[in-house]
Amino acid sequence: MSWDRVLYPLDVLGCSLFGKSFIGAQSVDGVLRVGERQIDRGLMVTYNLLGEHVQNEDTVKLVVRTTLNLIAQMTFKNWGNVSCKPTLYGLCISKKLFKDSLSEIIQAALQRNIEIEIDAESYGYIPNTFEVFSDFASDPVLGNSVRQAVQAHLVNIESLMDEYGLWDKKIRIVKGSGVYDEKDSVITTDKSVVRMRYLE
Repeated sequence: MSWDRVLYPLDVLGCSLFGKSFIGAQSVDGVLRVGERQIDRGLMVTYNLLGEHVQNEDTVKLVVRTTLNLIAQMTFKNWGNVSCKPTLYGLCISKKLFKDSLSEIIQAALQRNIEIEIDAESYGYIPNTFEVFSDFASDPVLGNSVRQAVQAHLVNIESLMDEYGLWDKKIRIVKGSGVYDEKDSVITTDKSVVRMRYLE
């Protein structure tokens, strides 16, 4: 069974849950056609394989191959950046596997001038995610090819950014999806606090 067929039900579910900003396809070719249509409409696109908490290394390798295929097939007509979910790329198994997986993807993306964004998932994975990102972002060659999503609703986001040296790196501030079951001590639900963090 191809990876595209495994992901398709997740894509359909994800697109249904998260609305029109997520548009699914059944293959790399299909998603690139969708991307081209969105670009023709004047939009910028981010390609993102949906899935999290992968516990099988063979599946991680398949995800990496699929992502490399996506990067290799992009043209000026469907050009976009690629978002990587840490636990889809091996973080549930080990930080080393995650870093090795991302290294392969970032190297390929660098050759094509494509930016890789590392997504932010549940709080338990944030420290390792930020550490791996900071290592790549601190590299003088790779630094401009990688960006980190940073969740504004995390109570201790400033101290995490201090600890992992993120202030001078490429980041994208997101409010936080609210889909993870997090303790009240980890996130704030005060929208004014989250909004203020965009302005700081």
